[in-house]
Amino acid sequence: MATATAWEEYVANLSPSHTTSLNVDCVRRRLEDPDGPFFSDDGGDINVRITDLGDAGATCRAYSDGKSLWTAINNDPPYRTHMRIISIYSERTIYPLQITSDLLCKILRKYDVHPDFFRVVLSFGEEPHLAEASSGNLAIHPSGADRTDISYQINYVEENLRKGQDPWSFRHTGVYHRHSPDLDLFILLHPNQYSVIEARLFQHLGIAPETTSYQILPNWNFNDQEPYRLHLLVLSSFFDNWRWYFRYLGDQFSDENNQAMIVKPEDADAKSTFQRVQKLRNMNDFALFAKACCNCNLKVVESLESSAVTPLQHSYDLAAQMTTLCGYVESSDVLECRIRNAIDLVGYTLTLHNHLETATDTVDGSATVKIITYVSAFYLPGSFAASLYGMNFFVFDAESRGLAMGTNFWVFVATWLPLTGITVLIYIFTLWLDARRKGKSWFRWQVRQPLPPKFE
Repeated sequence: MATATAWEEYVANLSPSHTTSLNVDCVRRRLEDPDGPFFSDDGGDINVRITDLGDAGATCRAYSDGKSLWTAINNDPPYRTHMRIISIYSERTIYPLQITSDLLCKILRKYDVHPDFFRVVLSFGEEPHLAEASSGNLAIHPSGADRTDISYQINYVEENLRKGQDPWSFRHTGVYHRHSPDLDLFILLHPNQYSVIEARLFQHLGIAPETTSYQILPNWNFNDQEPYRLHLLVLSSFFDNWRWYFRYLGDQFSDENNQAMIVKPEDADAKSTFQRVQKLRNMNDFALFAKACCNCNLKVVESLESSAVTPLQHSYDLAAQMTTLCGYVESSDVLECRIRNAIDLVGYTLTLHNHLETATDTVDGSATVKIITYVSAFYLPGSFAASLYGMNFFVFDAESRGLAMGTNFWVFVATWLPLTGITVLIYIFTLWLDARRKGKSWFRWQVRQPLPPKFE
């Protein structure tokens, strides 16, 4: 955690306009929290690279201990430096920045960094938060012609090339730029140790990443456009990833949608349907998160493009980035609508399946009730006749010691059969009256319709 002395020295040197733009006490509590995920512990790993660009060359050196890093920060290079880039790394996206909070406070005090940059710093140490996907923490503070402070973060996806898992990871990169007549200072916060930005920067400058000393660059000519090229380099390093990420989501959606389109209601299964809806909802969440990130990046680019501190030449380049990001946002909207339609289709299929099962159960129940009714109609008249005459049609035979049919048993049969016939006629008459009232045919044969001919 940051020591009180380092923090107090930083706050004490802030201008009044800086202290009123941010609740520094709230930030201090976060920095002094020993359980905070933002920085390495005191004595922990340090992984910082300083790249200096001057009139005749450049230096690029990595530092793994705080003492040598602080010495390099305090000692000015032996030649005129126009731009200094301080790169601070994380071991992985979810890990803290590999610098102590005490050392970071000293660096920020050394260069009088605007406190708005802390909003970006406090986003690190964990994965990009879902609730903050649409926040780029952009702040631009022009102070006349002498100084301008710019800080922001970009949220993006990057291929992690892991097998058997999601091949894409959500990441973020933090940027601080202080422009002044003497020096353009950049502080870059990287989510891992393999920075695409710096690889492209070194390629642009023509220097090797392992360079540790002053190196003369052939045909090197520093101009005022150079600092703003670095902004474009940061933005363009990751924005194109969205195209391939949306294509990846689109391929996954196509597989699930094709399966949903061919499933018939009678073949639907509750377990597989739930799993399909689960996958589609998960895709929808990723699409929403990606859309929020693209909107966040779009706001950052719009603000940089409209800012008076950006040279006109790079405004056109930023406008092109805006157009690209608008296309990604629209792609996300289309994908979200298609995913919701697929979820509705899967839900309708399962609902129809349940209705078919209910209807089948109802038909089976109705058939059972009809059978019971027909059997009851056959036995009910006999039961009535037996109740009417009692046991008079049977006598006790003393010789056989059992019941024997009486001579007048024919009376029971003569009563039972006519009553059964009358019951059947009453049932048929009731069906005829009901059909006549509804205007339907009361008796019809069910004829199977022939199938339509097949066309070869």
